[in-house]
Amino acid sequence: ARITSMCFKPLIGSPPMPTALDWPKPISVSCATETGQSRHLAQVTVDWDRRTALGVVMAAHGYPGTPRTGDAITGIPADLPDLVVFHAATARSSAGLVTSGGRVLCVTGLADNVRQAQELVYPAVRAIQFDGAQYRQDIGHHAVGRQ
Repeated sequence: ARITSMCFKPLIGSPPMPTALDWPKPISVSCATETGQSRHLAQVTVDWDRRTALGVVMAAHGYPGTPRTGDAITGIPADLPDLVVFHAATARSSAGLVTSGGRVLCVTGLADNVRQAQELVYPAVRAIQFDGAQYRQDIGHHAVGRQ
């Protein structure tokens, strides 16, 4: 599986705002190359996926205080078309992939509605293992009640 990283840090209220944004469809290499050469991002067209995106953050032992680092991470699923594991606080070591901070991963899925996104994301979250892993189990529950 490849490591995917995306920086997005909304500071809208507490607890952290759940993922509720349009999702960019995969950006082709030619699009990235074009942007790098011309430096005119406004001229690049991005197609947006209008399905529901739901993300669950997996945090390290000790978060939000002093997170423990160096715990081995296993069970990250292979790349799937509608599931992405974003790496935030991970590092490679001689032991393999390890935690390197508080908010370690964000497991994000795309589906036609929130319930289907939950059914995609939470099994993947439960499959990922590292000592002291913690995550919220209620992401999207209020939205499911409105569907």
